[in-house]
Amino acid sequence: VKVALSAASGELLRLYGPKRRFLGVGEIRGDGEVHPKRLVASRLNPAT
Repeated sequence: VKVALSAASGELLRLYGPKRRFLGVGEIRGDGEVHPKRLVASRLNPAT
């Protein structure tokens, strides 16, 4: 994922999925790429 924000390299970002579901945190790199650091989500549709 590329980000067009004025965020500094190494800054942590909160990552959200569909319906604003929190997925975890990622780190923005100098080239604008976001790399996941700690993901907390599992499957989007867990079996019941």
